[in-house]
This record gives sequence, C-alpha cells and structure tokens, in this order.
Amino acid sequence: MIQQIGLAILAEMASETSTGRMLVETLALALAARLAHSYAEPASVRAQGSRSHRLDEIRLRRVLDYIAQHLGEDIAVAQLAGAACLSPFHFARTYKAAVGMAPHRYVSHQRLEIAMALLAAGQRSLSDIALSCQFSSQANFNRAFRRATGVTPGEYRRARR
Repeated sequence: MIQQIGLAILAEMASETSTGRMLVETLALALAARLAHSYAEPASVRAQGSRSHRLDEIRLRRVLDYIAQHLGEDIAVAQLAGAACLSPFHFARTYKAAVGMAPHRYVSHQRLEIAMALLAAGQRSLSDIALSCQFSSQANFNRAFRRATGVTPGEYRRARR
C-alpha cells in the first residue's frame, strides 16, 4: 500500500490535475495513517476505532459551503478540515464516509460541473475555462474532462450548440 501511495503521488506530479494539491495532501494523510496503523500500539488503534467515522451534518454543510465559495481558488485539505474544526487526517476519513468520495474528487467534480456550464454557454475559450476552473493547463483540463465525460471539451461544446 505504501508503494501504491508513492506511485499515486508520482503520477500526480507527472500529470498535474486541478485538485492535485488536495490529492497529494490526502495521500500523505493516508500514508501517515497506514504507518501509524502498522506500527502503533494496539491500545491506541482500538481507541481510534471507537470514534464515529461520519462527518455530522453541520460540519458537512460548512465544508460544502466553503468549497462552493472557494472553487475558483486553490483549496487545501487543511482549509477544509479547518472549516470542519477537525484534524486533516480525521476530516479526510469522515468526509469520504459522509459524501462517498474523497475531498479532492468532490472538488474536481464540482469544477468540472462549472466547466460544463461554461462550455455549454459557448462564450469563453477553452483555455480560459480551464484556467478559471483551476486546471494548470488546457491539456490537463482536456484529459480530466475526457476521463469524466468520455468526450473532449470541444466535442461537448459542439454537442450543446
């Protein structure tokens, strides 16, 4: 598992995405959790296991509102954890249990939804949409969009006209 986490971090560094920073932060937390789980005392592991593994509705609403207000900015897991008043590690676990996807995936999905609306409107260039949705380049935007929808942004725009 440690090797897989390392490879995922390397892959993100090689092919940057709009939520790459969040992904790397989440992977670093997963790595820390894996090491703690493997090498911690059994009593401390049992104490952690007794906690709730879901984010309560009030904290979840605060985090979702924060994401909606800051989608055009670089968002870090630590910022989301701060909005939830939790440690980044505990936040990442409880968020995934509550929403069904990791924070970076949710943010990426929201950014792609905005990109889809902008593409359908047809008034902005692809590179402008890519940058406004926090993708590091149009190529990364094209790759992420195609992976999510099965078509390129240009094809999506032509189909919506």
